[in-house]
Amino acid sequence: MIIKIAQVSLVVRDYEEAKNFYCKKLGFLVAEETHLEKKSWIRLRAPGNQGTEIILSKAVDEMQRAAIGNQAGGRVLFFMETDNFNSDYEKLLEAGIEFSEKPRSESYGKVAVFKDLYGNRIDLIQSSGLQKNTNEEEILVSDNKELLNVDVVHGFLKRSSWAASRTRETLIKSIQNSYCFGAYKSGKQIGFARVVSDGCTFSYLCDVFVDEACRGIGVSKRLMAAILAHPDLQSFRRFTLATKDAHGLYSKFGFQPVELNRFMEIKNDNV
Repeated sequence: MIIKIAQVSLVVRDYEEAKNFYCKKLGFLVAEETHLEKKSWIRLRAPGNQGTEIILSKAVDEMQRAAIGNQAGGRVLFFMETDNFNSDYEKLLEAGIEFSEKPRSESYGKVAVFKDLYGNRIDLIQSSGLQKNTNEEEILVSDNKELLNVDVVHGFLKRSSWAASRTRETLIKSIQNSYCFGAYKSGKQIGFARVVSDGCTFSYLCDVFVDEACRGIGVSKRLMAAILAHPDLQSFRRFTLATKDAHGLYSKFGFQPVELNRFMEIKNDNV
């Protein structure tokens, strides 16, 4: 039996301009990019790694070019669901997205409409089932290193099983040489993760933590979504991590177990 719609095709004028809009402005991830002699496509995945994927397909004739920007005949083409409408709405505004109408609340949820670079209409929507308690404090995830509380990060790592002996000086140096992400609630840091990367072929995710008192409310998922949506952390040949008991979390974001006999290391437990 048919179980789902895996991908939908979006006709575009140019691959790079379309990829830049959907990835850099909307935060989509490149799941696959294939260029053959007579055929090419780019497969995009939503920042939360869920739902139907978008396949960018370059128009090759007049009929296809005429459909660019009007694939739904003026109706909404994509319904992009969010679990935090206010936060994502502000992020899109900061990215230069122009909304054609102000956010409104309907019986089915909170929604606002914007257009992509070609004019296709897109709904940003948080359905009623995903609406947060209005008393729930907002969680912010940021890659701004100036917001990091080094003492909080160091304090957690001192309690961890993998970095208990790491000095504050070593931590500061590691932050300076990594992509770092902090999670904050009411101005207090409650989570951290960093990525060591060469910027093009390899990345390593490490030092991920969420404060014990704030677990179970989606902080780790917010961290992972922000990491995988970062424009500098895309399309690597290999993105690795090591985990003792969080395989379930990471598998939701595409990470898979590796062939252990292919990997070797020099390990120093004192760092």
